[in-house]
Amino acid sequence: RNFMTHFFCGNGRPCNDPSSPAALAQALHNMQYKYAAVGVAEEPYLSAFVMSKVMPSVWKHADTAQGNVPPLTASGVDGLSKENRAFAAELNSNDLKLYNA
Repeated sequence: RNFMTHFFCGNGRPCNDPSSPAALAQALHNMQYKYAAVGVAEEPYLSAFVMSKVMPSVWKHADTAQGNVPPLTASGVDGLSKENRAFAAELNSNDLKLYNA
């Protein structure tokens, strides 16, 4: 549960419970101040473009990657019932807040 929050939070005491408000606050802080850029899987081309602007020496060929990355679809999510989507959202509420920040 809340795997993104746990990852971005780190190993400090508030991160022991990634569903806590303290873990979310620490994860948001870390994302803002300890990462040059954060991409999202749903937007691989946009993420690569942002990375190429923030870290051009590392991502210098990002503009040529578009044809090599298959598009991501949400078909797995579309197949979930409303109840299962709500359950997943409840279990990952901090991740949803982090994602939408």
